[in-house]
Amino acid sequence: MKKRKWLSLFLSIALTATLLPASALAEDDYSGELFSDGLFSDGLYSEEGSVEEFFSDELFLEGEPGAKSGVDAVQDLIDALPDAGDITADNAEEVGAKLDEIDEAKSALTDDELDALDFTKYDAAIAALNELAGQAGAAKPVPLGTISVAYRDCDSNGQNWETRTCADATVVEPDTITWSTGWYVVSSDVSFNKRIIVNGNVRLILKDGCTLTADKYGIQVDKGKSLTIYGQAGGTGRLISVSCDYDAGIGGTKNGACGTVIINGGIITASGSHNSAGIGSSGNDAGNYYGGNITINGGNVTANGGGSAAGIGGGAGRDAGVITINGGTVVAKGSGGAAGIGGGAYEGSFKQKAGSGGLIIINGGSVNEGYSGTEYSIGGGQGGTSGIVFNRSSTAIISASQTMPISFTIEEGRTLVIEEGVTFTIPSNVTGTINGTLDVQGGLVVRGNLTGSGATYVDGTLSGSGRISGNIYYSLTLTDCTSPDTVTYNAKIYAESGATITLTGTNVSVGQAVSGWTISDTGVTVENNAFTMPAKALTVSVSGYVNAPTYTVTIPATEELGGTATVSASGVNVVSGSCLVVTLSGTSGTGNNFKLTTAEGAELSYTITRAEQESGGIEISGGSVSASGSNTSVTVGSTVLTVAGGTADSSGSTTLTFSAPTTAVRYSGDYKGTVTFTVSIEDGGDT
Repeated sequence: MKKRKWLSLFLSIALTATLLPASALAEDDYSGELFSDGLFSDGLYSEEGSVEEFFSDELFLEGEPGAKSGVDAVQDLIDALPDAGDITADNAEEVGAKLDEIDEAKSALTDDELDALDFTKYDAAIAALNELAGQAGAAKPVPLGTISVAYRDCDSNGQNWETRTCADATVVEPDTITWSTGWYVVSSDVSFNKRIIVNGNVRLILKDGCTLTADKYGIQVDKGKSLTIYGQAGGTGRLISVSCDYDAGIGGTKNGACGTVIINGGIITASGSHNSAGIGSSGNDAGNYYGGNITINGGNVTANGGGSAAGIGGGAGRDAGVITINGGTVVAKGSGGAAGIGGGAYEGSFKQKAGSGGLIIINGGSVNEGYSGTEYSIGGGQGGTSGIVFNRSSTAIISASQTMPISFTIEEGRTLVIEEGVTFTIPSNVTGTINGTLDVQGGLVVRGNLTGSGATYVDGTLSGSGRISGNIYYSLTLTDCTSPDTVTYNAKIYAESGATITLTGTNVSVGQAVSGWTISDTGVTVENNAFTMPAKALTVSVSGYVNAPTYTVTIPATEELGGTATVSASGVNVVSGSCLVVTLSGTSGTGNNFKLTTAEGAELSYTITRAEQESGGIEISGGSVSASGSNTSVTVGSTVLTVAGGTADSSGSTTLTFSAPTTAVRYSGDYKGTVTFTVSIEDGGDT
């Protein structure tokens, strides 16, 4: 519209100028610049000439007195359109012709004049034609302005497809080579002779049966920009993008990285040239730039790399970025040793290294099926490193030492394995986010960042000056001992760095205890059978045993009838699987009967009871616990207290009550007697 606005201003000035007498112009003798945009330059005005010489007859509007203005005439045409509900396949062609007539008429209006129009019926007519576009006999909608259009979309994992509607997609025109943030639609066959530039977050809908051809310069999607392509229900919309001059077919321009490209449908053909990827980064000899973030959820995609470049991914000598394929049919062909999907190949003239495969995730779809050879491979370019490749598997394996050139994320449910003897390096400008599992059997060197909510299990080594956070577990080999402070992964035991690890010996004979521990790192100290797990793999074993366990048992020296006595044990340190047992083993009464006697020979019987837990027996481990509940009789041979082993400092107690029958005949005198308790370590489990 800027061009039309300029023309209106030009005509206005021209008509005004013709009304001025020549003498007025001569008197002013204007010789300076009249307009800043250069419509008039110095010297256009002179005494000898008149301004009319500089305008052709075609610039002057003609009309008859009483004729309607251009605005009124166009409004009449719009008002004459049928209502949207009256537009059918039978009259669609006629309505389309009327819309063409309106478009031709309004092209002569200025922006201000266009603003004065009511386009309600015009927009409704275009929307009605779009709804009819897929029906037999219907005319195609007029490809002007913005239209409402249906498209097929899915979630971020390429699942749950549904049809949605964009109410105001801009119709793609051949002269629109810069696409800013917003929605665009290819509603007819359209061709470009310049490189299309994506500037922002652009969403492009390919209508069924329509083709966008950019077969000379391709489509530019630089780092930080994004292009999302949608198809319709039929999936017959087509995009052909072929580049030249070291540009990717879709993606980076010369010496540039690719931004984000998402394909949700349509038939896509993209070819790079001069060392550039079909979809991804460009080629040439400057900078470190990568193949962007490319996701294919659906559609039919053909991508061809040019001169040592990948079909999808890195240009010549360049690393791939993050490539995810969830569905669709994909045929990606590299060139000159480059991968079909992944990194570019070594390029001799620029002396570029071969590119890494980056992060490649293939969840579904048909990917290079029926094709073989390096040019259709998945991973690094010939001579380059593989990167991280999840090819229809939840596990990716690093089998050769490499440095990861791009930041990456291992999502929940996925596992990355670094094989034994292999070193995987995260450089200073890269972040590895582990939300799933990282299995380090070889070496991991972190110079950048390692983080995430998942788990990293280190069987080999983890080193580097970078920032390491998250859940890091190191291999812990335990011999003749166990610990409750460990986790198990792949049938191996691991412990988190910084955790307190409590050790308990196993296979220890009754009456013995562990005397010490042997640890592979001499800098780790065990105190009270516990140590702090360092940031390295460890081996721990029992160094020896002692024959006598340690404990303290307290039994009152004297007790009177009618009173109670507390038998307690503290500091009990016996091995797991053993227990300390206190037994009432004898009495001074004849026949092991509970009797007291005087010096004169008088006897008095008594009984001993103890509190009994409802479950029966007193078996106490850990803490200081007194038994309670109903009383039970104690006889010679009864166990009065049990304290289980397996911890460094267990304790327990029980209460005994000494009672004499109230009806018994008592003779005067001093009654005395004794009971004997035996303390032993027995095989009693952990109860």
